[in-house]
Amino acid sequence: FQPDRRDIVSDLRDVIPAQNTINMLSVNEVVSSEFAAFGQKWAISNASNIGSIKSSPRTIIDFPAAQEGEQNTEVGEFGATDLSNFGKAIERRIQGIAAATRTPLHYFHAAGGVPSGEALIALEAPLNSKAQDRIDRFTVTWKKLGSFLLLLVGIEIPAKDITPQFD
Repeated sequence: FQPDRRDIVSDLRDVIPAQNTINMLSVNEVVSSEFAAFGQKWAISNASNIGSIKSSPRTIIDFPAAQEGEQNTEVGEFGATDLSNFGKAIERRIQGIAAATRTPLHYFHAAGGVPSGEALIALEAPLNSKAQDRIDRFTVTWKKLGSFLLLLVGIEIPAKDITPQFD
């Protein structure tokens, strides 16, 4: 089925990169939340045993002071990222997918109030128009396919007498 009569292009061509980005952001959000739950510590020291120290609850680590002329001994913790950044980035991608596919945003978000009947008609008009366009373009192909499949089982019905039902 060809949605565009000139080019063979999938309706999802512009959506797949955005969906891949949403998947990546979702995974990164989970990793970042795990990192925030168990923050990573760091230490800079010239101590010879620093590579064998294990950090665990209620562990006190004594680092020797730096010698004169050496880098100071320092310790700290890496900060956690703000997880709301991921939600904002995902929301922007969802809005892009909705615009590219002419899908109303309420199909993506179950939260919030239910739009009124008149609002639904207005919100879904672009999607309904796109669906009708696909129906108009694919009907001829479905008629031919139906006629061919019936012919395979020994029933000869011309394609013009077949009416595909789209629901």
